[in-house]
Amino acid sequence: MKNIKWIIGVLILIFLAIGLLGDIPENKTQEAPILKVAAILPLTGPAASPGEEALDGMLLALEEINADVQLIELLVEDSETKPAEGVAAVNKLEINEKPDIYITATSAVSMAVAPLAEQFSFLQFGIFTYAPDFVEQNDNTFRFFAQSKTEAPVVYENIKNLAAKRVGILHLNTDYGNSLNELLIAKLKSDNIPVFSQSFLAPDQDMKSQLLKLKSFDVDAIYVVGYDSHVVNGIKQAREIGYTGNLLASIALPQPRSLDLLSLEHSSGVRSAYPKISEDFKQKFFDKYGYKAGGYAPNAYALMYLIADELVASGNYSTESFLETLNNLPSTYTSVLGNLYPDGQEIPFELYPVEIQNGKVIYK
Repeated sequence: MKNIKWIIGVLILIFLAIGLLGDIPENKTQEAPILKVAAILPLTGPAASPGEEALDGMLLALEEINADVQLIELLVEDSETKPAEGVAAVNKLEINEKPDIYITATSAVSMAVAPLAEQFSFLQFGIFTYAPDFVEQNDNTFRFFAQSKTEAPVVYENIKNLAAKRVGILHLNTDYGNSLNELLIAKLKSDNIPVFSQSFLAPDQDMKSQLLKLKSFDVDAIYVVGYDSHVVNGIKQAREIGYTGNLLASIALPQPRSLDLLSLEHSSGVRSAYPKISEDFKQKFFDKYGYKAGGYAPNAYALMYLIADELVASGNYSTESFLETLNNLPSTYTSVLGNLYPDGQEIPFELYPVEIQNGKVIYK
């Protein structure tokens, strides 16, 4: 009888021990949560070229960032360079995916999406987004690109170096083109330099009538502002109508794929503004994709690394935490575009005056 009681007692202790051991957590490494980033890019339409290049820059960055463990998931939507399509993409993603961060491109699309950043409480980064009041929409919008007010002074410097006395501006009729047009007009008029302006719409590719109008004002310099296809056609058509004066173009022209579409005769001597891009990045990008990176790929690549290094590293994926981190970035941030200078909701890179000579970008 005593042996039976002893055996029962031992069994009870064993069962208790098993129960307690079952509460001990397994010795497993906790995986970091995956950050969802939505990129609403112009993969078709007039801004398709920069959109495609930006996407390749993002994918190259993510290949490196996610090499050991996936930290970021990229969700890609085509805005078709249309604000309404950008808004539709956000609404779809908010139903199906609820991304932590959105990246939008072009001023028109970024401005259309900005109110949704506040409505759905997400963080929005704008790339190749020039609209001056983009970051003023709400606290959740950040520009990761140069601004109109940083490109306009470089254009003005180019015009002064050319000693132009009468200036024509041919610009895209969007927030992007209009902002550069207005800033440059104000600066030139303050120096008593006559300036004449003509605009075109995003779908337009034939600008000869506007160019002929500017030529009739006897201008000795014409500045063309638009997306890649616009500046290529604008520069080409200016020469085709017999304009022999100085030509300047927005940041879209020094992009390698833009220059490839222009003859040396058409592009040589054109002045523009452009960032300084890491040579290592340019080689790495070419080895991966087989074409030369312009300014859009390193811009997108640098943004993905900022997201990984600062926002993923924080471990807190709430919009409030993102904003706190971004508002406390160092005053100088190193990237493949050189130094960035965070200032509130602006994270711009520097632009420098350049001239196209024999199909190459020469810094002045």
